[in-house]
Amino acid sequence: MRNFAEGDISSLQPVEALELIAPLRVERIALRNDSSGIGQWRGGLGIEREVRVLGPGARLSVLSDKNVTAPYGVRNGGRGASNRFTVRRDGREIFPSVLPGKVTNFALHADDVLVIRTAGGGGYGDPLARAPDSVVKDVAFGYVSGEAAFRDYGVVLREAAVDMSATVANRDALRAQQVRLRLQHLDGDEYQDSCRIVAIGTDTARRLGVGDADMVEFPSADGPSLLAWVRTDASIEADACGLGPSGIEMLGVATGEFAEVRAVGVSPERVS
Repeated sequence: MRNFAEGDISSLQPVEALELIAPLRVERIALRNDSSGIGQWRGGLGIEREVRVLGPGARLSVLSDKNVTAPYGVRNGGRGASNRFTVRRDGREIFPSVLPGKVTNFALHADDVLVIRTAGGGGYGDPLARAPDSVVKDVAFGYVSGEAAFRDYGVVLREAAVDMSATVANRDALRAQQVRLRLQHLDGDEYQDSCRIVAIGTDTARRLGVGDADMVEFPSADGPSLLAWVRTDASIEADACGLGPSGIEMLGVATGEFAEVRAVGVSPERVS
């Protein structure tokens, strides 16, 4: 049974066909709220699909990417939501594998519900430049929540209408809260286990709400965001960060210049 579209394999079986030939019931298919990458032009939304096992049991195997490093944003856009595969059993969701997106022969029980959440597309452009009327439509259609409209796009809604003066003030406040760090050369290896490392001070880590091995992104005005994994270092000043030479070059800035840093965190698929 192909239950979600991945890569070049875009076929998704009709509900009626799947339920006719297998003891499964598709209980829900919907667009995934707040899954699009934020931006002046937001990314596309993922889907949510819930499939219940009606027979005595089944086996689940998944081979997918974009479970930890989600689709990235471009030109200051934010990344989309990552793929996520869970099983709802006895009222709680469990992860079928400790390795995100890679599941082999996981035993499903009768009445288990497979919950499939597919990735959203990365955003393009500065989210604080998105037309407020477009955000209003996104909220009305259920693509974006009211909380995300305020937090990510700076749009203040009053009874489904834009409060322009409050929106301007909120967007100014959000710009003022952006974390910009002075780039300096990283002390040590640029990569660890194939992950790009950025060293930041402990105070800056608290400000961003991240810790060791969490992910951050450096938005780029001219291309895709640069992802890096955090290594805290108490010796680094609060307004600085250590990044390897290739990362600095990819950002198109010079050592000593400032770059915005956003917290991304660790994908929930890492937790079993």
